[in-house]
Amino acid sequence: MLCVNDGQPTRQNTKSVIDLVIITPSTKNKVHNCSTLVHENIRSDHICILTELDVCKKEQNNSTKRKVWQINKVDWNKWKEQAEKNMEEWLLNNPSNDNVDEVYQSLKAAIDKTMQEVICQKEMKDKKSTKPPWWNYDVNQTKKNLNYKQRQYRKRNIPQNREALVTAEEKFENEKEKAMNDWSERLVDQINTSRNSKEGKHLKTDEFDEEFYTQTQEEYKRICELEKRLTKREHKLDYEVTTDEVEAAIYLLEIGKSPGADSHFPELFKFAGENLIEAIRTMVDLTLKHGQLPQEWKTANIKFLRKQGKTNYYSPSSYRPISLTSVMCKITERIVLNRLAAFIHGMKLIEEKQEGFRKKHSTSNCLIRFIQNTIEKFNKGEITLAYYLIQPGQIGAHMALFVPVMNIGDNAEVENDNVDVCHIDVKR
Repeated sequence: MLCVNDGQPTRQNTKSVIDLVIITPSTKNKVHNCSTLVHENIRSDHICILTELDVCKKEQNNSTKRKVWQINKVDWNKWKEQAEKNMEEWLLNNPSNDNVDEVYQSLKAAIDKTMQEVICQKEMKDKKSTKPPWWNYDVNQTKKNLNYKQRQYRKRNIPQNREALVTAEEKFENEKEKAMNDWSERLVDQINTSRNSKEGKHLKTDEFDEEFYTQTQEEYKRICELEKRLTKREHKLDYEVTTDEVEAAIYLLEIGKSPGADSHFPELFKFAGENLIEAIRTMVDLTLKHGQLPQEWKTANIKFLRKQGKTNYYSPSSYRPISLTSVMCKITERIVLNRLAAFIHGMKLIEEKQEGFRKKHSTSNCLIRFIQNTIEKFNKGEITLAYYLIQPGQIGAHMALFVPVMNIGDNAEVENDNVDVCHIDVKR
């Protein structure tokens, strides 16, 4: 069932513009026009809806086949040689303006030109899914069995194969009817249990956009004011990007990963020469200098991966989405991350006892240090005060780690120098 809105009221002197047309999803793509038939002599609340379809017209197939880069058949020596030539030309004719998007588009055009000169493309046909929404695993298995019986009957036209074919057809029809009934029952239950506009608070796009914009602007102003109040330090993060930083970021790229919206593979940068690295350095330095990213870096290709262990992959909940961003944007992120990590470590902005979310650290170190300090103070006759949060029903074998901890009453007096407090937060 699809809701088609033609923008016309379905009743006189009302603002109702939603018309419900019962059609199939495949027919929706063929809707040519949808208009409300309003007549003065009709007094019912149900107004006829005329839906014109393009089923009688010949469709012009203007769609071109999808082309993919054959990245596994590239001569990387040839790529490096051609990239050095094109990037040298780009560095000489690099736009002198400070428009980040224009500079990136010119660099992207130079890389695309090199790809077309070196890398071959292969035409691929897009897979069309024609399975109905009620199609499930059982129907799929009976369909495979039916196809197998049909092939066997075509090879040998004997009574045994014919009987097996008839049995497979009956099983497929029964399983298909069962799947359709189950799907329709679930759909009816979802419709009946859903809340209407009076019961639930529905999202209004205009109000949501305005509220989101307001909150974002307030947070941006707060960050800008905080930055102005910060005292200037000798360790600056906005110095010019070096070639070593770019090479270190490229070295950490993984081969075999999918590209982003710009179709630039990680291999293009892993096997790059000096001129391409210098071009990337110029681009990254320009973005950090102006504090602005190219618009294309903010877009991503969304792909859905199957979740392991699911018995039915015909439900959207059986997949998880991932975002494929630009590789050049990943290089920029890696450079900024390395600078921030070095700055935080050099200025000692994080305590030494901070174990979570740190490189080469683990929360297990926190427990080990806590137990070690507890044992040492226990041997010295001192008291260790532990404060931990655990929900009811979660006390199990892991509590054996806190055996050396001594219980202290609410009225106990402990000197601050002899107290080792350990905060353990448990996620709800």
